[in-house]
Amino acid sequence: MRGVLAAWAVLGLAVATTACSDNATEATASSGETTIAGDWMVDVGNTHFDETTQEFSLADGTYACPTCPTPIEIPADGAWHEIAGSNGMSTKVDVSGDRSVTTSMRREDEDVGSTTWTVSPDGEAMEASWTTIRGDQRNEGTTSYTRAAAGPEGAHAVSGKWITSGVGDVNDEALQFSFKLDGDEVTNKRNVVGYTATMGGDAVEVEGLDDGTMVKVEPYGDGGVRETYMLNGETTVINELVVNGDSLIGTTIDPRSGSRVEWVAKRR
Repeated sequence: MRGVLAAWAVLGLAVATTACSDNATEATASSGETTIAGDWMVDVGNTHFDETTQEFSLADGTYACPTCPTPIEIPADGAWHEIAGSNGMSTKVDVSGDRSVTTSMRREDEDVGSTTWTVSPDGEAMEASWTTIRGDQRNEGTTSYTRAAAGPEGAHAVSGKWITSGVGDVNDEALQFSFKLDGDEVTNKRNVVGYTATMGGDAVEVEGLDDGTMVKVEPYGDGGVRETYMLNGETTVINELVVNGDSLIGTTIDPRSGSRVEWVAKRR
C-alpha cells in the first residue's frame, strides 16, 4: 500500500535540498536578504492537506490502489510483486488482522520503506506508521487519515476512500534541508537525495532516487523557486517555494490528482 509513502513523499520532495556551509547560512540569515539559500526545517504543525481522497481496496486476496502515483493491483499474499511502470519498484502486502495491514517497498533488491496501517475500532480513522530508507538514513513518522467513503461490503477495513488529516512523529533528519545558490546554479538535497540545476535551464536527474526522476527549476516570486519533477515524461510534483523573512512558504501540487499540500519551514 503505497499511499502513505506518496503522501509523505510529496512533502519530502518539497524539502529535498543540499547543505550549505555554516558560514554561508549565518551570512544569509543576518543580512536580511530575501533568499532561499540557507538551512531550513519543516514545521510539521503548520502543514495542511487538502481534501483530495486516496482510495484503497483489499478484498478477495487482492490489494488495489487506483489513486497511487503509479496505480497498483497485486495479490495480497506477502510476496513481492513488481509495480508496472514504476522503474523497478516492487511491493508486498501482509495482512496482520481485521484492522491492520503492513506494506513494504523495495527497488530491485534494496528495501526503501514500509508502512503499517491501522484502522480505528469505529472504522472512521486510520493511522499509517511509516519508515523510509535511503542509504544509511532511516526516516520515520505517522500519517493520519479520516474516512471519506466506505469500502465494498466484506472488504478489509483499510478499504475505501480516505482524506489525509495530518503528519506527526517525524524525526528531525527527515525535516531538515538547505539550499545553496552559486550564480544561476541551485543545489538541493535532503539526506542522500538532491540535485544541482541551472535556474531556468534544462531538467536534470535527481540524484539518490535512482528511478530516472528529473527536475526543472525556475525563479518564483521574490527570491523563491518553482521545482517541476517529472518521471517518464510525466509531471509528478510541482513545488512552489516563496521566501518570507525567516519562513519558507511551500505549496506542493500533484497535477495527476490535483492534490495540494501547503507547508511552512523555518530558517535554522
